[in-house]
Amino acid sequence: MRLGAFNRYRNAVATVAGREAWYSELALNTANSIASDGLAIDDKRLYVKAANGHALQALDAGMPGKLGAQTETLAGSMGQILDWTTAPYDTGLVAACDSNGTVELWSDGMPAAAVRTHGTAACNSVRFHPTVAGVLATVSSSTSAKNSQIRLWNINSSTESAYWDCAVGGIVDSIAVRGDGQLLSASTHDGLVLLFDPRKGAASSDSAIGKTASVYAAGRPTRCIWLGEKPYLLSTGLSRMRERSAALWDQRNLAKPLASLKLQPSTKSLIPLFDEDTQLAYLGEKGDNTVRWVDADPSSAMPLAELGSVVLQSQISGCALMPKRSLKVMSGEIARLHVVVENSGAGTGSAVIPISHVAPRRSYLDFHADLFPDTRAPLPAQSFEQWVAQEPFSIPKVSLDPSLAAASMESTRRRFGAAAAPQQQLSRPSAAEPVKPAPKQPDVPVQRAMPTPESTPITSAAVVSPQDVSEPAAGAAPRSLGAADTHTSVPEAPKAPAPAPAPA
Repeated sequence: MRLGAFNRYRNAVATVAGREAWYSELALNTANSIASDGLAIDDKRLYVKAANGHALQALDAGMPGKLGAQTETLAGSMGQILDWTTAPYDTGLVAACDSNGTVELWSDGMPAAAVRTHGTAACNSVRFHPTVAGVLATVSSSTSAKNSQIRLWNINSSTESAYWDCAVGGIVDSIAVRGDGQLLSASTHDGLVLLFDPRKGAASSDSAIGKTASVYAAGRPTRCIWLGEKPYLLSTGLSRMRERSAALWDQRNLAKPLASLKLQPSTKSLIPLFDEDTQLAYLGEKGDNTVRWVDADPSSAMPLAELGSVVLQSQISGCALMPKRSLKVMSGEIARLHVVVENSGAGTGSAVIPISHVAPRRSYLDFHADLFPDTRAPLPAQSFEQWVAQEPFSIPKVSLDPSLAAASMESTRRRFGAAAAPQQQLSRPSAAEPVKPAPKQPDVPVQRAMPTPESTPITSAAVVSPQDVSEPAAGAAPRSLGAADTHTSVPEAPKAPAPAPAPA
């Protein structure tokens, strides 16, 4: 055992929600790429792949139940969807990539953009940059040629070419961008994890700034994620005996992992998720029915020590974490995991099951600041130009205390207002590589401008400053109210005449 502190959340208890809180009777397609989590979540919606595989279904997070076909559909000119994700800096913005090499974006359910990322080759994975609005990372792998292409796109730019292009020898299973946006990692089918700095221009696998030791068997699926903005990674894969395993790495010394964990044999990879605020990692066993959580803090006494698990009745095909801002913090809820199961066991179809992770406390009358540090705000931290120039910056964060949340969000929005300014018009695919636009609804206009967090304020009250009200010029006569300034009133009905006095 190493010298270090134990995770303060090690005694948290996980509770599977009752069937009335499930999102059930869903017709889903669970054939996704290795890099896909099978589910994406923001503060408002849960996104799953529809049964036909060419569209996403958006489930209202606040309305569980037997949904059936009563769900919102995000459709477009998509091929077979392979992966999809939500933007950490903009609630309601979701991107999906398909087998035709196209990435489509929707904002609050409306089509926002379409980008041809890899010609006609399949795009296996897509990820949003965590600190810069409008930047996407994509990867395309060819199993026949055994090579891959990783690209970084600035979709707010007027150019239609990738900002960064990296050729990788071998098959890339998944990609991830570090929490501060400085580095990009790629896990390969050879059992390795490669590290790149996208700001150093075009690259190849030979120019990777780091490469892990081989701890997984070649030819089997791998995944990798960053532990927030820290220089640590968590990778998953299969051993030569087909044992599912996870490893914790320090990017400054990739010769051997800091810690490792081995589980039961399987043919499918683990789905790794990380909670930056609690330093807990969740491992969903795809194809099986178990979700585990481990201590992923590299400085703890026992890194990757298993702290608990939940066994479900059906096979897992996807899982994702609910953003912290939507948790029931006054009930001690430190995390809420949503799991997609292929057969819900109640009625027909698949279901999404919430699993609440609660830290025990003697009383929940007050806000427990020791359990809930400030969390990431849904705002970009820097502009694309600032990121390229490697200017120093800080991550925007807000308080989870309900009595301070609104003021904290407003203060953070003012501080990071420059990075959250309205973006340029999204670039469209070139004529040489046309992409059919999404079908328009007859009564709903399709917006093509890049949505920003400014367009969706947290509070509904509008604040008008005195400078916004124009004063009349000196000496000018007061402006009289016109027809547009007055309210239309209904004339009163004429009063009935008073009755005549009765005769004496």
